[in-house]
Amino acid sequence: MVGLCRVWTLIWFLLDWDLHACNTIQSRGEYAGIELLRPRLSKEAQIFLPGSGGYVNATLRWSSLFEPGLAVVVAPKTERDIQETIKYANEVGSPFLAIGGRHGTTKALNNAKDAVGIWTRGMRTITVHEPFNKDGKGTATVEPGVQAGELTSTLFAKGKTAASTACDCVGVMGAMLGGGHGFLQGRYGLTTDNMVSARLVTAKGSVVTASRTENPDLFWALRGAGHNFGIVASVEYRVFERRPETDAWAYEEYVFSHDKLERVYELANGMIGGPVELTHYGHFERRPPVDAEHPVLPFWVIWQGPDVPSKYTAPLRTLGPLSTKRGVVDITQLNGIAGANLSSPFCAYGAEVVLSPTGLRKYNRTALRRALDIFASFPPHLQRSAVLLEGYAVEAMQRVPEAATAYPERFNNLLVSPVMIATGPDDGTGVLRAEMKGYADRFRAAMVEGSRDRLYAYVNYASGDEGLEAVYGYDQWRLEKLRRLKKAWDPKGRMDFYNPIS
Repeated sequence: MVGLCRVWTLIWFLLDWDLHACNTIQSRGEYAGIELLRPRLSKEAQIFLPGSGGYVNATLRWSSLFEPGLAVVVAPKTERDIQETIKYANEVGSPFLAIGGRHGTTKALNNAKDAVGIWTRGMRTITVHEPFNKDGKGTATVEPGVQAGELTSTLFAKGKTAASTACDCVGVMGAMLGGGHGFLQGRYGLTTDNMVSARLVTAKGSVVTASRTENPDLFWALRGAGHNFGIVASVEYRVFERRPETDAWAYEEYVFSHDKLERVYELANGMIGGPVELTHYGHFERRPPVDAEHPVLPFWVIWQGPDVPSKYTAPLRTLGPLSTKRGVVDITQLNGIAGANLSSPFCAYGAEVVLSPTGLRKYNRTALRRALDIFASFPPHLQRSAVLLEGYAVEAMQRVPEAATAYPERFNNLLVSPVMIATGPDDGTGVLRAEMKGYADRFRAAMVEGSRDRLYAYVNYASGDEGLEAVYGYDQWRLEKLRRLKKAWDPKGRMDFYNPIS
């Protein structure tokens, strides 16, 4: 019976029709026809069925509130493995979903039902291409399973550096496809700006190269809206020679009481648009040993160099922080300063987490106070939550023309988002998620109202209910171009499980 179904499946697939009748995924979670895929994969590729350790590991997500329904997980080792898995999923009429760092918190992920997961962690080779040019610029080929911390540490050991994200456990590829903010964006641009070319396995299972000279419109779309067009099997990525004078990263960390909010962020506004070496970074947090009643305000000034200039630190010290800490690290330790290294809570998987991002040009202190009051009102089971106030340097990011990539908000200098974390498990009714989202959206509404601008929701943090314009840009030409490219490259919406355009 499986063989007969297979024959009819292939006939229908070659006619490019939708197939549902021969779907081999069963409601009880078994995948009856998976043996038909095994011979088509490389020897190193793996298939994980529900109940296996590999399946559990592949499907464990940063937020347990966003869990696609995966009937089987394939761990490819080669580009061809990805291609054959997509073709197979199409033949049997199954959805498929790329799995990388597993950090996405968009509601569209929950729309994947009885899907084939394509877990790329088995593909994490980084190949640096020598020689570099006389200006210290070169490229590396990066596979899709690489995490941000791995990219940074591997390049550092080879005497290189590159733009990466500010959280070690985030997948490089997923972040790059949506933009990719980080500590070197002022010097080198967003991670997406450093993509030179990409090898993309399309929704039909064909393989294409996207670059400035090959499929340039697709290349444009991959840099900012790339989750919609296929699965990236590798990218050629711009990297740079390390220089001794920029290897050190100095920082000062302060913890302020809640009453210092307006003065701290008045100083933070003065850092916006500063030199490429400068980053400021803030949190709202609950730290009962420091203040049992009120939230506190951790704040970091980070400088690419051996010492943070006193013009940035002295005014903060005069505000009378509750505590001060200083240090110097290299870039492999940088993400740990604000608690985003592999051993931090921000890299723990399986909690209930909700984000609600906002892009801003500057801080409105009245809005910040209103947002802090909302944060202070969180009930006890949400008091592990925090707020990220990210202020990276912007010079190189904003040198890229607005129309050059699909990334839509280069004019914004700041990225703000509550990270809602619950201490109790969700009971499956959706009540907890709705409560968390309600608080997060109240916070976001206060920030947007204070900005006197529209909502801009960074796609890599977006929750999926903000609307296309907020995520992909308000320019009509931009949305029309994205819709046209979506129709050309994924007309059946096979890549619709991450803030879809269609």
